[in-house]
Amino acid sequence: MKVLLYSDLHNEFDRFIPPELPVDLVILAGDIDLQARGVLWANETFKSHVIYCAGNHEHYKGNIDRTVEKMKAAAAPHVHVMENESWVFGDVRFLVATAWTDFSSTGDVTVASMTCAREMNDFRMIRADTNYRRFRA
Repeated sequence: MKVLLYSDLHNEFDRFIPPELPVDLVILAGDIDLQARGVLWANETFKSHVIYCAGNHEHYKGNIDRTVEKMKAAAAPHVHVMENESWVFGDVRFLVATAWTDFSSTGDVTVASMTCAREMNDFRMIRADTNYRRFRA
């Protein structure tokens, strides 16, 4: 199986035009574009199956509780938007999940969460809940 992997393309700044390569599967591992725009780009750009897992930037200017739902709604049949899911293609099982910051890995959850809330754009750019409150550490 020929797999092509892309992440952190950030098409919201400059649209990436990939070379045409003979692949069976494309994996888009987050930070492709804001919200469902990356899915629309994948629909048009790739002919093969695509696994698309949202990164933190897909949620920017949106609601973390709704972004993946909107991405799935925008996906063409060959584009598989996945979060905490598995998919079998050929004889390979793909496990797909977004990796978020683990505050406990630093040994001090309080300091780590306060630092991240102050320094990371995620906590200014992503909303949560029906009230669109700021994403919290």
